[in-house]
Amino acid sequence: MLKIISKETVVNGEANPGGSKSVSNRMLILRALAGVSMPIYNISQSNDTAILIGLLKENPTEWNVQDAGTAARFSAAYLATRQGEEHILTGTGRMLERPMKPLLDALQYMGAEITYLEKEGYLPVSIKGNKLVGGHFKLPHDVSSQFVTALALIAPFSSNDMVIEFDEFPLSAPYIQMTLNMLSDLYIHHEVIYHDHGGQKITIFNGTPSFPSEYWIEQDWSSASYWYAAVALSDSGEIRLDGYTDESVQGDKVVASMFDALGVTTRFTEDGIVIKKTAKPESEDFEFDFSDYPDLAPTFAVVLPLLGIHAHFSGLHTLAHKESDRVAVLAENLDSLGIRALVGNDGSTLEIFPAPKILQGNAVIRTHNDHRMAMAFAPAVLRSGTLTIDNPDAVSKSYPTYWEELQKIYKFSELSF
Repeated sequence: MLKIISKETVVNGEANPGGSKSVSNRMLILRALAGVSMPIYNISQSNDTAILIGLLKENPTEWNVQDAGTAARFSAAYLATRQGEEHILTGTGRMLERPMKPLLDALQYMGAEITYLEKEGYLPVSIKGNKLVGGHFKLPHDVSSQFVTALALIAPFSSNDMVIEFDEFPLSAPYIQMTLNMLSDLYIHHEVIYHDHGGQKITIFNGTPSFPSEYWIEQDWSSASYWYAAVALSDSGEIRLDGYTDESVQGDKVVASMFDALGVTTRFTEDGIVIKKTAKPESEDFEFDFSDYPDLAPTFAVVLPLLGIHAHFSGLHTLAHKESDRVAVLAENLDSLGIRALVGNDGSTLEIFPAPKILQGNAVIRTHNDHRMAMAFAPAVLRSGTLTIDNPDAVSKSYPTYWEELQKIYKFSELSF
């Protein structure tokens, strides 16, 4: 348990969220597939990335990805390419509840031998690697972008080109585009065709990637969102984040322009960015489709009602299958603060009402072992005065130093574990 007490709403200082988890995990898999020893710098310090590094280095018979969803999807594709090897891919209880069937079906079609050890479509599975062919896959638009990325990462190493076709424009498209951009940087070509009916066809051509002498991972924009939230909820706030640039392959860079409408500006410098509170929000209503930016939804779900804004979220389809059912958990924890939230019938929408003037005291945030719940709700203490996080260790999944940096930046706050 972690109890936070905030005496004044002033935030100031410097934070370092570290290298992007998404970029790090993609490059680790690409490097391993190619069998090169290119050094990677500024790699993410997240637990997810550490798990993947360890598995790639040790290559155990049982690959236990624990609760790392990205590692699970990327590892399944990677292990499918390991000719002559057989591995068991498994994880924690929550990981075994997260569906994997569309990806595993595609890998079977390409030539991997996959045996379900418990429930069909879910881990644990046995994977016998093989020389994979390419393939033409027709996928629903709401399939996980990590499934698409896992296939895209192994596409250059398959014996034929790979075609991935969607019935509609895919959800979380920026994450897919990130992967395609990284492949392009390695001289792997692709082609994207948009259909008149709204669908999309991506062709990735097989070939030999050309790696640079070294690779630098850019800073993580998803983690930066929690510092934007702190500035937005402060009476006076300015935070410096080193290493960020205006050029990024991460879709979550949109967080800068989204917070601009909430009175938080972003200034790019030679060293990074300076985020500062300069004005009041432009509107008392907020409506946004988070289909492309699902990881940002928790941040805004907390910030907006505390700024007195009535919010309507859509495009939350994928959040039920994250580390927690994030829509349900967001509603649960907002309620603990006294903030009313209504979840749509299919779980893809969320309506959040402005917070009452006096929040419920001593609220306990139940993270459900979800790192984004812990980090998204922490800034609420700037308005509530006190807050308890039931599992502060959850942040190690993506941002291990978060509490240490929060202690320094929340100038008049106390943390007690």
